[in-house]
Amino acid sequence: MRQVRCFTDPFKNMESAAVRITDELNKWLAQNPNAALVDVKVEQLTNAQGHQMLTMFAIVDIKD
Repeated sequence: MRQVRCFTDPFKNMESAAVRITDELNKWLAQNPNAALVDVKVEQLTNAQGHQMLTMFAIVDIKD
């Protein structure tokens, strides 16, 4: 089954936010050994309060 997992971090420093969301993805993958990473897309978004957010959309295949 294919899923999209979303990892988001508010940032003042984009590089440190990228490290944090990558760490979160790696933790999630470690906790879900039946998941295989297919693709990743990273975007800089603005939330409803006007804060900059770095968001990673990770597409994963989950084996049943």
